[in-house]
Amino acid sequence: MGWGGYQDLWYNLPVIGASGAYTAVSGLVYDIFPKKTGEILSGQVLDRQGAPLLGATVTARTADGQTVSATSNAKGIYALVGVPLGVQSVVRATKAGSTFPQRTVFLATPTNDNPSTMWNVVFQDGATLPVPSVTPQVSAGLRHSMALDADGSVFAWGYNASGEFGNGTDVGSGVPVRAYYPGETFPEMIVAGEACSGGIAAEQGYVSGVSRAWGGWTHLTPTPLAEMAAIAGLSCKYHFSMFVGTDGLVYTAGENWAGQLGDGTTTDRNGTFLPIPNLDNMIGVASGDDHGLALRADGTVWAWGGNLFGQLGDGTTQTRLSPVSVSGLPAIAAIAANDHRSLALARDGTVWVWGSGSQAMPMKVTGLSGVKKAGTGGGFGAALKADGSVWKWSDPSMPSRIEGLSGIVSISVGSLHVLALGGDGRIWGFGDNSFGQLGDACPGTACATPVALPLRLTATGSSTNLCPILPLLLPAVGPK
Repeated sequence: MGWGGYQDLWYNLPVIGASGAYTAVSGLVYDIFPKKTGEILSGQVLDRQGAPLLGATVTARTADGQTVSATSNAKGIYALVGVPLGVQSVVRATKAGSTFPQRTVFLATPTNDNPSTMWNVVFQDGATLPVPSVTPQVSAGLRHSMALDADGSVFAWGYNASGEFGNGTDVGSGVPVRAYYPGETFPEMIVAGEACSGGIAAEQGYVSGVSRAWGGWTHLTPTPLAEMAAIAGLSCKYHFSMFVGTDGLVYTAGENWAGQLGDGTTTDRNGTFLPIPNLDNMIGVASGDDHGLALRADGTVWAWGGNLFGQLGDGTTQTRLSPVSVSGLPAIAAIAANDHRSLALARDGTVWVWGSGSQAMPMKVTGLSGVKKAGTGGGFGAALKADGSVWKWSDPSMPSRIEGLSGIVSISVGSLHVLALGGDGRIWGFGDNSFGQLGDACPGTACATPVALPLRLTATGSSTNLCPILPLLLPAVGPK
């Protein structure tokens, strides 16, 4: 049996059929029975000039010693059949006189009748794989948390019933577990959202979990946002999601009952991302329960969608189906949204809030200056100052310092909890733990004071020269 694809690379794959074991090609992938018992990993082996290499042996080996091997054909193509699912495999190509870098892959266990496959895993003689070097970071979602280490490793913990972790399962965890990005893909940024997660690697957006934005499908491993523009930032929610492209446009998809897609209508658009008209030169996005925010490169903030609580900051409570400018703000460096609340971090280090619990016009959080990062949750806000201290408020006129935290280099504000990353790589958390988003380190359903999580990222040193102010991409409370 061969390959049914339309690209020449996938024609004439080695025959893998065995009587009664495999059916015909279906949907451009091998259709294998029985399902969920190990599927296909395929790709090509090349010489140093990039030409197909015949006779190379490709072997996948799991940690417990299971192996699957195949030999490349005249087109350099190989197909590994029966690769164990739900575990990592180290894949190596060997041929006398050639040297190939090894790769680590993960094939998820399917949740339906579709086979699990991975293709275009290429080995080239003499090639070297990229060495990831990213800024360690944390991200707090609605019911789960995530962390990204300097080597590109992604971890998640808490609630996972919708596949938020991206580790191939829908099982939650009180301790951090690895998420699996395809091949040698190393994200530079992660976002823990509502019932979903997102990541950006080399301007390609990846999502796991579920959102109406991609048609309501559940992805248990990070899946590329197909046919999208190069992505600079994203906001991931159950009812709607959006991203900002490197072209400066803001793309939205999902439900639209309050005009949160910003396209001038209230018509749902599930599965199709389109740019918001007349909104350009944008560098950041954030989403609330039914409203969106975008930050323009000139420091102005634009808002659209539901406005019952004044979350659009235009001085009214009128729903806006298209973006309007938020008035009364200084030049802004970053934005955040959550529930019916909005927040902006000014370039001068002050913090401004509006919406539920505040007012319909931006107001400055009293007594806070020198802030380098800030976010808003469901009924509270938090900020990180340049001196490494963390502050929290329910009333923007009365912020207070979080005792027990110092030397912090970054924070992330979720719907009901906060994560803080220390310069020593230690992760701290406080707030709600109803779904394990603070992990087993918090003994109950909430921890009012910070607890240290059992995961330590690469140390990054002092807070004074790290984590430059970037657009905040924070999730919103929900689902409705």
